[in-house]
Amino acid sequence: MSGIHTVATASLLAGCLALVACGGGGGGTPTPPVSTSQASIDWDNADVLSEASTEASIMLIDGGDLGDDLLGGLPVAVTSTSSAELATRLGLELGTRLNALSIATGATVEDVSEICDGGGTATISHTETDFTLSFNHCTIEDMTVNGTVSVTASNDGDSFTMQFEDITVQYDGETHLFSMTMACTGLQTDSPSCVYSSEFDGTHGTYRIEDATLSGDYFTGYSVSARVYVGEYGYVDISTGEPIRFDEACELDVPSSGSLYLQGSGGTSASVSYEGCTQFQVCIDSDCALYSW
Repeated sequence: MSGIHTVATASLLAGCLALVACGGGGGGTPTPPVSTSQASIDWDNADVLSEASTEASIMLIDGGDLGDDLLGGLPVAVTSTSSAELATRLGLELGTRLNALSIATGATVEDVSEICDGGGTATISHTETDFTLSFNHCTIEDMTVNGTVSVTASNDGDSFTMQFEDITVQYDGETHLFSMTMACTGLQTDSPSCVYSSEFDGTHGTYRIEDATLSGDYFTGYSVSARVYVGEYGYVDISTGEPIRFDEACELDVPSSGSLYLQGSGGTSASVSYEGCTQFQVCIDSDCALYSW
């Protein structure tokens, strides 16, 4: 692989950093204590699965207080720019800047601080198929970046596995923290496929998010889809019914309106809708129950 090919792989990676830009594909196998079986949804677990799916959705949107170590930095109710939106910007900027650099072939560590147009430093350490980008107060446009992105690419440059290692981005007075894994294939085609996953502790055990997509913004509401593993309960596939919105007046970092649809095994399903800042309603078929946060 030539040095130019290494840069091209880096730019393809950066263009796929954004959660909203990548979707589809199959995920890896979660490790215990997360059950790998699909949950069968019934009234014995519908409230737990609904609450866990809501927590996972909040994590995708901006982390909130449920898991600052995954995506967020501030309560989502007062965050005007989501972490996914910021990842989109950072990915595009990195792709443009790395593609303009001339990086040597072979194993080496190079200073690439020139990509930090507002100050700070950045280095890239790479072999033929592996590279690590490290940022130290690197200001790119109006984003200040710290942390490390590690990537292992295939020999043909068509796939890679990327690990965000506690990347923090300061933007517009807010701090966002990314710790996640993304695996992408088909990078040399018109339709690359990327799988995002991350594991974190939730109210009902260890959660894992896979195959996640996110669109929308704070003002119009967010739409999410993902496979969510919920501790010993197994996984459900979630998608948005009505866009999820947040109210700054809410004391809790929970949705104030919107809805989610949960799909379980054997055709079982449930819907959850958000009733202001304090309650959520779960429905199975035509039967519904109201729960408090």
